[in-house]
Amino acid sequence: MCIARGEDYTGRVLKRAVVVAAFALALSRCANQAPRDAPDAAPPDTSPPRCGVRFDPGGAVRVRSSEEVTLRVVLAPPESGAEVRFGLLGDARDASLSGMRGESDGAGVATVHLVAPSGPGSFRVRASRACGAEAQVTVDVSDRGFGGLDVVAAYRGARQPTGLVVNLYRAPGCDALVGLEPDRSARLPPAGGRVEFRGLPAGVEHVVRAVVEGNRALVLASGCAGTWRVESDRSAEATLLFNDNPLRLGAVYDLSLAFDLGAVAARAAARWRAPVEAELASAGGEGLFLGVELAPAVGAAAPPGLGPAAQVAFERAVRERLAMEVSMALVRSDRLLGTLFGRLAEATAASLGSVRAHGTLEVTTRDGDVEAPLHALTYTLDPGTPEVRGDDVLTVAEGTGVVSFTRAAGDGVDVRLAAAPAPFTALSLSALAATLARLRVTQASEYVALAVCPLVAPILRPAAGACDEACLQAACRVSVQRLGRAFEAAVAASEPRRAAVDLRFSAPAHAPPGELLIDRLAGPAVGAFRDSPDPPVAAVAEVTLQTPVEP
Repeated sequence: MCIARGEDYTGRVLKRAVVVAAFALALSRCANQAPRDAPDAAPPDTSPPRCGVRFDPGGAVRVRSSEEVTLRVVLAPPESGAEVRFGLLGDARDASLSGMRGESDGAGVATVHLVAPSGPGSFRVRASRACGAEAQVTVDVSDRGFGGLDVVAAYRGARQPTGLVVNLYRAPGCDALVGLEPDRSARLPPAGGRVEFRGLPAGVEHVVRAVVEGNRALVLASGCAGTWRVESDRSAEATLLFNDNPLRLGAVYDLSLAFDLGAVAARAAARWRAPVEAELASAGGEGLFLGVELAPAVGAAAPPGLGPAAQVAFERAVRERLAMEVSMALVRSDRLLGTLFGRLAEATAASLGSVRAHGTLEVTTRDGDVEAPLHALTYTLDPGTPEVRGDDVLTVAEGTGVVSFTRAAGDGVDVRLAAAPAPFTALSLSALAATLARLRVTQASEYVALAVCPLVAPILRPAAGACDEACLQAACRVSVQRLGRAFEAAVAASEPRRAAVDLRFSAPAHAPPGELLIDRLAGPAVGAFRDSPDPPVAAVAEVTLQTPVEP
């Protein structure tokens, strides 16, 4: 908002009216803009200028309202006929310059005439050259003298800034800064410090606003105080308190859940082995179960016509003495059928003690609620062998879950996972498959038969007639297969309603230094399986949300 004029100063009143009108138009256009908190000088160019320029003298210029002054600019190195561009910065109101361009004389000096505004204030005059060099000088205008304002701006918040910028405005209050440029600006280190503004026009109200900057001049926190009416030849003191800007969620997060389903699986393990225990109990014991199950094989191996008698004789021998011998041998060797299936159930449950789930969240804001749909999770089970690589089992679970975020005290965030897919039955079957793979077998009955049948066959052989040890072991494996099918069916039928979990946790948000974008939320979450019988089955997990790591 400057008006170029020649050396003839006639018509100044008319030109001032034009300036005031232009100023009012510009102010109306800026009515909906935020205050521009910028330091005096733009960030320096990385390439060194090929020339220099400075005001002489270089200190602040103090003038009365409407006073005319001549400003001198010195070029380095001295150059004759070089163009220098001039401009007004800040709230110059109806101030004017004699021209927007000037040329240096033989001594390398360029001049411009300034007419001060008709009221008190502060603004800046800039001189620049085509090579990129520029200089600024502050002009303070007052008819009642000048005073000062000392500002103490110490940041003690939770952000990690790169610096502070303290801005001084000529305004009646903090809520009147919209669209205004600061009269003065000063930079401070990240911890803050003290700024002394001198040469302020007396009788004018000022407001101080400071911003805590992060990376890329991101405003991490701000504080505003005022107003102060400057008194001539005196300095007032202002202390700024800062309010941290809230951290904000990003658009995409990697979700990780580390479940401990061991307690839930331990209760389920009792149900898994229950059919086996019931079958053995109904047979009258493990020795009788095996003897009765193997009797048809003994009869089938006998010569034609002798099968029924051979089977009856075998069953009699089993009931009289062999069943006890088999049971005692299984006890001594710790190979009871119920014990082996029980160990398999416990190993499967233990595999569920280390379950990890991973998914991707796309955060959206709808009607003020911040949430993210959770359509699928990929579960990874480590079958009790964290030191072994390559034996993990993957299970993909789909669902219609939702993750919602609510701001808590400070930088805290409450996170709720509603109906997160967690198919307990599928995970149990995967855990059983992983456990069997670690034992190098494909079926539960195979694991038990390998331990039991070679021990039982020699004991029963004396009463088996034509059924040799290979015959007895084959029949033993068939008998154990029936128990194995009952065991695996129990695992497949365990808790079919436990297909999703509700979890909740609160955690302080974390952002990288100099940033406001949350890059990590982590904490222990508690909740329960959905649709589980009373009382609800508890679920516990360590939850981590992390911004994706770029490759």
